[in-house]
Amino acid sequence: MAPALTAALSRPWLLSLVALTAGCHDVPAWLADGGPADPVDRGPAPRVVVGSARAFGQEGERPTFLLPRGPDHLFALTDRAIYLLDLEGRVINREPLPAGPEGLPAVVTSARADETGLGLALSWGGAPSYPAGAYLAFSDGQGALLAEQMTRLAPQGSALRGDWDGATHQLVWLEPREGGLDLRWAAVSRGGVVDRRLLAGGLDPGESSGDWLAAGVADPFYCAVGAVGEVLLRRFSPAGEAERLTLSSPQERAIGRCRLASSGRSLAATWIRRSAAGSDTGGASAVRDQGLGVISFDVPALQLVDPDGGLLGAPWRLSLVEGTVRLESLVWDGRRYLALLDAAGVRGGRLLLAAFDEAGRSLFRDLLLPLDYDPGLLEAGRLLVVESGYYLLYSTRRPWDEGICRMVRFNLKL
Repeated sequence: MAPALTAALSRPWLLSLVALTAGCHDVPAWLADGGPADPVDRGPAPRVVVGSARAFGQEGERPTFLLPRGPDHLFALTDRAIYLLDLEGRVINREPLPAGPEGLPAVVTSARADETGLGLALSWGGAPSYPAGAYLAFSDGQGALLAEQMTRLAPQGSALRGDWDGATHQLVWLEPREGGLDLRWAAVSRGGVVDRRLLAGGLDPGESSGDWLAAGVADPFYCAVGAVGEVLLRRFSPAGEAERLTLSSPQERAIGRCRLASSGRSLAATWIRRSAAGSDTGGASAVRDQGLGVISFDVPALQLVDPDGGLLGAPWRLSLVEGTVRLESLVWDGRRYLALLDAAGVRGGRLLLAAFDEAGRSLFRDLLLPLDYDPGLLEAGRLLVVESGYYLLYSTRRPWDEGICRMVRFNLKL
């Protein structure tokens, strides 16, 4: 074997790439040839038209959030830094995330743009001036964190989930107590904590927190995955009383994080439905979809809910691609709900879109975003829709780098 090839194959991640490629599922026809997605209503095939694509940033960074900054700029967050970009993906400013005593950067568990800059929920390992814990930190318009505006809300290990309601940053988190968990809430402005309270006590210790949605809805919603894998949606009145709705069926087990988006007239919740364990042929799917009988892999699902908490139809399967499909983003674009998915089992990963209207009708699935994927591994993707268009932040790792972030502006043609 040639010395150069021997050296290349000695890289552990490259061996993983070779193994992954060898174990890929067959590529569906509409992915292999770049053809149209699966239009559920059999209407005109949608298309994605890329307007611009630009690489930026330092190697080895992984996208975490993509947010607007006024009409002409974007905030692109990675696991190491905050970037201020123009709409073509050019870097205006880069601010590294604060690092703890061991040099590890703070972990951002939630991020929202407000009228000045960013409100970031940080999991912080500690420093001489700031003890370990979960903080809400504010940035200026360039993305630089303001040290005097860091508010500690919870102990270390708490994952804050938040939303900007137009006046305050609302945040929730689960806090351990004897025999269970407490769901706590705080409203914080740039002037400090406005209010805080206990929302619900004595929750099952196995519950994991999902999204908190306060913008564009009459009452806030909180989504979680329960101890036995049930998907729970809670709505809170101004008095803090919870109305609880179970979105999944008793036979279903959800994993990961539950995500929320709202049109103002309905609510979309997504989660990953786990395949039946201990079966070579797969278990009966609770995600009813045009005769789907069995599955042998995890399935991303979506459920629509009306403003009164009623279910709009049954859960829909978001992708028809076999193998691992990851849910990357869920947004409302003004006319439809869009879910960004990563078909990780197809040639190292492909980014796909699924769309639903606000009544719960599926419009299309598995619409391929025509990007520069090969050769490499797709690591993460984030979708943002604002008045100026559709924006995508994603990263790929190639044989010659440690992972590069890219910003894409595109149009959706229906």
